[in-house]
Order: sequence, then C-alpha cells, then structure tokens
Amino acid sequence: MKHVMIKKNQILKLVILIIILSACNKNRESVKSDSEVPPYGVLKEIKILDYPETEIGSLTPWDVESPPDIYVNIIGENTLNTIIYTNEGSPIADISRDSLPASIYFDLPGELRIPDLDRFYMVKFWDNDTGNDLPDDYMGVVSFRLIDCTYGDDPYPTQFKVLQSDFFVEFTIEWHN
Repeated sequence: MKHVMIKKNQILKLVILIIILSACNKNRESVKSDSEVPPYGVLKEIKILDYPETEIGSLTPWDVESPPDIYVNIIGENTLNTIIYTNEGSPIADISRDSLPASIYFDLPGELRIPDLDRFYMVKFWDNDTGNDLPDDYMGVVSFRLIDCTYGDDPYPTQFKVLQSDFFVEFTIEWHN
C-alpha cells in the first residue's frame, strides 16, 4: 500500500511541476522592454509547501526522534559560492509535514535584494543537526531567475512557486523601480 501511495505522490508532484514550468516558462515575446523592467526585486518570504520525506538516496527520515529543523542558504548574487543569506543560527524547528506550510521571513535591517533578474539564485535547504553532534543534512535545492516570471498579464508577480529536488516552495517578492 505504501508503494502505491509513494507512486501517487510522485505523479502528483510531476503534474504540479509541469504546471509550474508551463506557467513560469520564459516567453521572450511577452517580456517587458528594458525600460519597463524594475531594476530589482526584494525577497520577502520563502514558504515551504512540501519537502522530501527521507534523506537523499535513502529511506531514513531526516531526524530519528523529531521532524527536521530546516534552514536555508541563499546563493548566487555575486558568484555561485557566495551565500547572501542564511538562517543557520535560527532554523525553523521541527517542521513536520502536518505543520506545512512553514515560512522563512526576511524582515532584515537591510533588504534581501535580488538585483540581477537574469541570474540564477539557489536556495539550499539543510536539516540542522547541531544539537546531536552530527553534520547537518543537505535536503535539496531550489533555483530560480526572476526574469522567468516577468511576462503575461501579471509581469511582476508578488508570488511564484517552484518545485525541484522534491521541494515545493512559494517565493514572495516585492518589486522596486
């Protein structure tokens, strides 16, 4: 029965991915001209809608006695190795699948700017295992380019969703001229 449930879950995720990719697929003909494009977006929230149930390539749950304590590293503003944000010191504790969605808010003293609409940004998800003397577990990554969602009737959406690495997340962006 569990095998059938996993297949249904995988099929549902695949259908969601296809819908998202078709909705956020870059259409060069409908992208605004350079003079109409806001110079940057500000990341306000990452909402975790779903995450992988087990460690990558395994059937082992993230934590034995509790759900994962999730934090993110956002990478890519200057180079692919530059972390522009992390909440490693204050992960969201014990995120069970029943408690989803879970949000990471960016109410920083400064703004978390996404200045280059055409650059790929990566959000790497980690399970914090600091309290039990184990290395943190890499959970997966979601990448995005803001330019991929700047088209159609809503060329500057305040929210968009991405499904990658069995992570399903919703980003909230504030656009600035």
